[in-house]
Amino acid sequence: MNTIKILFFLLITVSTGFAQLDDPPPPMGGGMEKIEELEKIKLIEVLGMDEEVMLKFFNRFNNNKTEKGKLFEEKKQLIEKMEGMLKEDSKATEKELNDVIEQVLNKEYEFKTKRKEFINSLKEILTPQQIVKFLVFETKFKHEIREHIFKKLPGRRFRNRR
Repeated sequence: MNTIKILFFLLITVSTGFAQLDDPPPPMGGGMEKIEELEKIKLIEVLGMDEEVMLKFFNRFNNNKTEKGKLFEEKKQLIEKMEGMLKEDSKATEKELNDVIEQVLNKEYEFKTKRKEFINSLKEILTPQQIVKFLVFETKFKHEIREHIFKKLPGRRFRNRR
């Protein structure tokens, strides 16, 4: 029965995920998609959500990811703008430099604000214990993925820093 729930959820998640994309991401060999699927499957297990809560949670989770992705892209464009301003032939004024610095800081603030809003919105659908489990899982999962990637890089030595 759990397998059916997970397959149903993945079907819904993947189909709504594709519907939300304006431009499809560049092909990455499917690595990121597999990591995201693994994350979602593990989240279902860790949080012990029923179908209704699972759908609400992942709808918010996906929307938050999309919003943060847009902010990340906007910041990336600002950084590229900054790089152009640093070129020797650039005639950027001090005011223009200060303006772009402020814009980057604002994007970073918006990013953190979106995260806080997302976590607070989870209070409507998850218990405090589930939210804590989510926060712990998220941190550990990212660390494990990062650790795994570094181990796979050729010519790199990775020391476990625990």
